[in-house]
Amino acid sequence: MYLAWNPATRVYAEAEDGKHHSAISAMEFDGDGYCHLGFSINLARSGGSSANWASFGLVVSETDGKVSAKLSEMGKPYSINFDSAATCNEFYDLIVKEIKQAFANPHTHSPIGFKFGEPEPTLEAKQVAS
Repeated sequence: MYLAWNPATRVYAEAEDGKHHSAISAMEFDGDGYCHLGFSINLARSGGSSANWASFGLVVSETDGKVSAKLSEMGKPYSINFDSAATCNEFYDLIVKEIKQAFANPHTHSPIGFKFGEPEPTLEAKQVAS
């Protein structure tokens, strides 16, 4: 699921009224020179659902043909050359490593802005429950 960046509150959020963002509608080009896109990933086996999930922001910029990506606004910038599988894989490995570390130490706050646990109920679920 995609989460939209709100530059005023500096928070990623789900779509309102039980709808879902597309990647394009969730993407925000902020005045900081970065494109922000949030993700919420259910960590269940294929076809299942789970209370385990991870959400994080991917922040990307391009300057003089060079791409820089980081996890959340506070993350370390990584230069990515899309012609080199090694630089792409290094960044993908970082994402997986951070998710694994957060589940190994669930009671510590991660400096990169990951959130773990059960997602907030959608507006539809809240209405059905009441």
